[in-house]
Amino acid sequence: MQDAADVAPGEWLELLAAIHDAFGNVNQIDTCDGYGIEYMQDDLSRWLGPRFSGKWPGDYILGSYKPRVPVFHLVGGLDKLTRAELSADDPDDGVPNCLEDWVAAEGLYCLKVKLRGTDLDWDVDRMLQVYDIGRRELDQLGIEPLHITADTNEQCESPQYIIEMLSKVRERSPACYDATLYIEQPTERDLSASRHDMRELSKLKPVIVDESLTDIDSFDLAMDLGWSGIALKSCKCQSSDTLFWSKACELGIPFSVQDLTNPSLSLMHSVGLGARLNTIMGVEANSRQFFPASTQDAEKAVHGGIFRLTNGEADTRSLQGTGLGYQMDRLIEAGWSAEG
Repeated sequence: MQDAADVAPGEWLELLAAIHDAFGNVNQIDTCDGYGIEYMQDDLSRWLGPRFSGKWPGDYILGSYKPRVPVFHLVGGLDKLTRAELSADDPDDGVPNCLEDWVAAEGLYCLKVKLRGTDLDWDVDRMLQVYDIGRRELDQLGIEPLHITADTNEQCESPQYIIEMLSKVRERSPACYDATLYIEQPTERDLSASRHDMRELSKLKPVIVDESLTDIDSFDLAMDLGWSGIALKSCKCQSSDTLFWSKACELGIPFSVQDLTNPSLSLMHSVGLGARLNTIMGVEANSRQFFPASTQDAEKAVHGGIFRLTNGEADTRSLQGTGLGYQMDRLIEAGWSAEG
């Protein structure tokens, strides 16, 4: 048994997720079926106040996994967009090297665009380029929807930057503007520092708080400042997520499920979370982009639909049984190893 003092912060979060999985396995139930009065000692009022008296996290989730969920593909600031940009230096490993090939291969219709937040012309051009490429490739596949989100990773000095960016996008391409689903964390993560008022921006597009969301107090402050919704991340703690999704659902606040490049079991966990909730749109999953070699053959054999997208979606029907649905017996039988 590892001494608690030797456990790094990130490992604590992994351990907490494992505890949720183990709880379901020990009790021979789907873990989400344990988020209610039969298995929990205290209702949500202990953490969220009297409005939640007699209410439980399980009241706000789906009774089963959605069989398919849309997946957001991350378009990084240095990513190549077109086949014309490819060169002999690009790896020949079976993984696409540009956005055109990614969309063509997986039918991606949800694209998360990383922006600079400090270069307005570049950001506007990038939004339009990604939209045009996505739309063109999807038209060839006969796939109709296209959803784009924008993320500046806290780099904007104020929400006015995004307001101006969206205005320019709408002027040049109303279709791109209409396809923009929401804006993610445009300004600094310390909400109390500048206390930016997001109401004007929120009138244009939903504004999702991500890095700033660390506890219920930050949740409440974000809503007071006019943010539209929140981003859940399974790797930031399943326990806190139960509080966040319960409060968001009760108050009618939209939320997304984002990613921190979760591979292997953590990808199953994150996609499974998105499949048990009514998110704004699907779930982000970028380990298939950045760590494709981390996927074991056993994972492909048992949960192939999660690791290989079809028509831009993950097939979650393999998430079943007790715990978080990993089917560990089948994974181990297929040769899965904790060492990767």
